[in-house]
Amino acid sequence: QLNIKELGLLKVLKASLDRRTASNTCEILAPHLGEMRSYQVSVVLPLYNGVQYIRRALDSVMSQTYPIEKVIVVDDGSQDNSVDIVEKYYPEVQILRQMNKGVASARNAGWKACTTPWIAFIDQDDEWLQKKIALQIEKAKENSQTDWVGCYQRFQSVGGELPTCVNSNFQQDHLSQIPSAWLIRKSILESLNGFNEKYRYGSDLDLLRRYRALNLTEQNSTETLLIKHFTGENETMSVKESVKDMLSIIHEQIKSKG
Repeated sequence: QLNIKELGLLKVLKASLDRRTASNTCEILAPHLGEMRSYQVSVVLPLYNGVQYIRRALDSVMSQTYPIEKVIVVDDGSQDNSVDIVEKYYPEVQILRQMNKGVASARNAGWKACTTPWIAFIDQDDEWLQKKIALQIEKAKENSQTDWVGCYQRFQSVGGELPTCVNSNFQQDHLSQIPSAWLIRKSILESLNGFNEKYRYGSDLDLLRRYRALNLTEQNSTETLLIKHFTGENETMSVKESVKDMLSIIHEQIKSKG
């Protein structure tokens, strides 16, 4: 039987062994933990009167095979009970509230509140496939200089037929140009000052234009990872205002090249 002195020595030796084991484990895991932190992703969802669609969008985020660090819903002055739905069914989601300022403002508020290196956006009436983020992160890891990863999308209509405004070339799966398809470094959003809030319908196209003008590294997953739902209420259906924003953006591009 061990005496008190011997028991005390054993405790000291065990504590020392535990410290060494923990230290070795940390040394082994450190590079992997560093890489994991480098590819952490937050998701930003701008919300405005989206009671009919919000659960579908958030369910598609929550079912991602890649771990999402944080999900931020920015309520842009909704007048329905869509925020109540988020609070009830998704308690892990962070909710930011603001007066109605438009989707560009909501997206800006969202990504500025994120602390992860990578940001993904999803609109309230869109839907991700389960491997959306995982496959985009794989693409990002192929080239450490990658700043932006896109994907293919599929248009889908509630009634089964797409609206006439959809070009026949886009009725098949095609490369998406909308924020719901993007995975982008937060540092790039910071350098571009985010979305230009003077555009109500064209802020995403304007940001994409400014990004590509810098000739930064962009990659695209060749898989269809986004379902773009046409609901009859999509903001881009306001043709007159959309055209006005598009013309303004084209004008800005011409001035930048002149």
